[in-house]
Formats: sequence, C-alpha cells, structure tokens
Amino acid sequence: KGWTDITAQCGVSVDGKTFTVRTGDLIAALGGADAFTAGARVVAVYNAPLSSACNHGIAKGNPNEVYLRYPRSPFADQSGDAGFTRTPSDDACAYTWGLSLIKRSSSDDKPLAGAKLRIIDDRGRILTTDGSWSTDADACVTTGADGHVELSGVDAGVYTVEEVAAPKGYTAFEGKRTVTVTAEGLDVKQVAVAKPKVTVSAESPLRVDTADAGTGSIELSVLNTPSKEASRGFMPSTGDRTLVLVAVLAAIGVAVIVVALVIKRGGGRREK
Repeated sequence: KGWTDITAQCGVSVDGKTFTVRTGDLIAALGGADAFTAGARVVAVYNAPLSSACNHGIAKGNPNEVYLRYPRSPFADQSGDAGFTRTPSDDACAYTWGLSLIKRSSSDDKPLAGAKLRIIDDRGRILTTDGSWSTDADACVTTGADGHVELSGVDAGVYTVEEVAAPKGYTAFEGKRTVTVTAEGLDVKQVAVAKPKVTVSAESPLRVDTADAGTGSIELSVLNTPSKEASRGFMPSTGDRTLVLVAVLAAIGVAVIVVALVIKRGGGRREK
C-alpha cells in the first residue's frame, strides 16, 4: 500500500555480473517534492537464476549487493562519477543445496546401477540426464556404476521420486515418494548475515543419510528389495522349460540309481 511501480520508466543494462537500473527523476515520478516530506524508499525486485558455479550451503551463500547512486545536487555534473554519491549497500543472500540420491540394495546397502528414476520438483519440472530441469513427462535419470544421481542447485521445497525401472534382480517401489528440504531462519529480506537451519525428511524406502547445511551437501539412499526370483536360487520359474527339463533329468537319474541299488542288492541275495 502506497508503493508506486516505476519499472516502465526505468532503463536496465547488464554488464557481466552487474546490472544497472536507471530510474530517471524520482521526485517527478512520485508526484513532486511534497511526497518526500516523510521520506521515501526505493526497492529493486529482480530474479537472478543461479549458475552451475554457485556456492552451495550457508558457509558462503550467494550474496547480492544493492545500492542507490544519485547526484549530489540537481546542478551536479552527471556525465561522470564526481557529482554522484551512493547509499550504504543493502545485501541479500541466495542459498542453495546439492542433493545426491544413491540407489542401494536393502539387504547390504550395496550401490546399484541401472535404476531409472523420475525426479520432479514442486514446480512440476523433471530432472534430465544433463542435470537440467525439463517439462518433458518422459524424462528420467539412470543411476551409474556408483549408484548416484546428482541434483545441483536445489532450493528448499518438496521433491517427488518415482522408480520407472529397478536394477536387474530387484523390485521397484510403487507409487511416488517425497523428499522435503526445509530452510528455517531466513527473514523476508534474506539478509547475508542470516544462517538458516536446514532439515531434510523423506518417505520410505528413501532414507536420509547426511544433511550438512554448511557445505550444502544432502545425501539420500533409495532402497531396493531383491526380487523373489533373484533370491530363490535354482528353483525354476513358471514356464522355464530349460530348467524344468534339467530338473526332470535329475529326477530320472536319481530313480535309475535307486533301481540299480535294489537290483544289485537283490542279486547279492540270490548269490548267497
């Protein structure tokens, strides 16, 4: 209430990691000098997506410095810096985390390769193999030899995990499971001096192993149960003709041995 949006009157230029918003005459934009009798505040609201080189965790964060630069007087030379002054900096800080999902066997915690997972953030985007987020409903990621899937630049929020296909010899979990990353201790300004507390929770068969807010490293295990076929040994599957034939031949061999023993024993009695 009481704010005046002057975005349309501003010019914006970007130079590397710095962007400048040139406002023009603020006194005129706000309706004249009388509007400043009780003071005035200028606020810049902007989106700055984090790149792959961003800092993870709260130890460093990703600070943003904002200040207002203005002429010393209406009569100052505005062609250079000599006639300008600036307000003290107002710093904001963006925090992000790195999330590692590891596919493991529930029997011995061994990392598993070949699991296909669909990971969805709370904006409906799906993680792709190159680590970016997509709206492609068929997108998924596959665990490598170390069983890992890496998510970089994770914001606080709720993430959904589905298992599209389990590794060979294991049973995929059904339905969807959620991972919730919560950051507490940030005020609305996200000031740089804030040190948020990070908590992580996950639904079974997902397991939280580590959550280090300082380094921003979060590690979870996705557990898979060995399938019945993999754990029952030499028993043939229904319709497996090769194993059935082997079992039948083995049974015939046992029967022949038993008959031979009976005949031999019987023959021995007749000799006596």
